[in-house]
Amino acid sequence: RAICEKSLEYESITHMSYQKKAEIIKLENGIRLNRQTVYYHESTYDESFITQKEENLQKLLKETKIEPSGIYHYDEEFLHENGVAAVRLAIIDAITNLIINDQVIYQEDFNKEFVEIFLKYSLEGLPKKVLITDGHTMYPPIIERICIKHQLCIFHIIKHHNDKSYKKMNKIKRRIKTLETKIKENEERITKLKEYSKGLPNRVSKKETTRKRRIKKRKKLTQDNKRYRNERKQKRKELKEQEKINERIANIYDTDNEKAAKRRFKTIYHQLNQFDDNTQKYLKNLNKKFDKTLEYYKNPQIPRTNNKIEGYFKITLPSHIKRIY
Repeated sequence: RAICEKSLEYESITHMSYQKKAEIIKLENGIRLNRQTVYYHESTYDESFITQKEENLQKLLKETKIEPSGIYHYDEEFLHENGVAAVRLAIIDAITNLIINDQVIYQEDFNKEFVEIFLKYSLEGLPKKVLITDGHTMYPPIIERICIKHQLCIFHIIKHHNDKSYKKMNKIKRRIKTLETKIKENEERITKLKEYSKGLPNRVSKKETTRKRRIKKRKKLTQDNKRYRNERKQKRKELKEQEKINERIANIYDTDNEKAAKRRFKTIYHQLNQFDDNTQKYLKNLNKKFDKTLEYYKNPQIPRTNNKIEGYFKITLPSHIKRIY
């Protein structure tokens, strides 16, 4: 049985084909297995193997006396199971790294009612201090009904603004690049026209129409370049202003205490009319939930981001497995 469970042991480390598992078993134990036999063993011992592993983990947790801390991460991961859209909901302890609950459901069953049931069931009987989530609008009312404090992920809060501002900035950068290309091309054409004029024979250069046409063309190219440079200057100014706005928003939370963060937000919020429409809308929305972004100042154990559960997803279901899940 120990040899039959070998492939399951390998699967707990990384995903690999049945053929590779059969080759490793042969290398380690000197027993040649068909890949179909490996598949059969996994199908037969899969449930009992997982159950035994879970029992061992629970026993280990009891021995080490690791208890839930009351500070939790929650998030969802979207994937496909046998070609069907699915959602993976998970809640883990932010301090002890305990997996409180981890469940995969079909996407058609996923809604805010299910999220509320999942969180209530997962946290039932456990200490409830703070729940860290991203900025989805369905979370605040659910978390309020569960009677637990809410910490919004600072990374997602800042990212929500930057995602739109970066689109604007990338558009400006593309335009600047286009303008620089046009300026360079026009300068090359002006240089060629000058060289062409110098190298013309006397009998051709004396033609008034040809000379005027070249001068007119060079003048137009020069005027175009002047216009392009002015526009490039303006675009660079817009880009610099947008970068300053992004930096000011990020700096709201780059402080050592809650009072300073509130002061920085209040200062930038009072200058609301100076910003573009996207930033104005963002600041108005942030104003409604700003208090939910400051819980980590009150307790140094509370993480300011949801990175731990993002890392948990990446480790337990990395992209190369997620695509074939």
